[in-house]
Amino acid sequence: LDEPLQLGGPFIDSIPYKPAPNNILCPCEIAGWGRINEHQSSLHLRWTTVSVLSPSECKARYAEHRRNEFCAMDMTKKTSMME
Repeated sequence: LDEPLQLGGPFIDSIPYKPAPNNILCPCEIAGWGRINEHQSSLHLRWTTVSVLSPSECKARYAEHRRNEFCAMDMTKKTSMME
């Protein structure tokens, strides 16, 4: 941006940060248009339910994530997130 975005007012405001829940396997619904396999993208919005994991549970499952992200995966292994 050439100048800072003015926040506040009835329609635009910042979203408060909330840390990941402390309880392991907290369900979370996600949606997106991303890839549905290695070579194909979806034209339709798709959704699934994943479980939010604690950082220690994530590490125990060899899943990597950055400090500003939360770790989530499908424990039923019916879906997987692609990078």
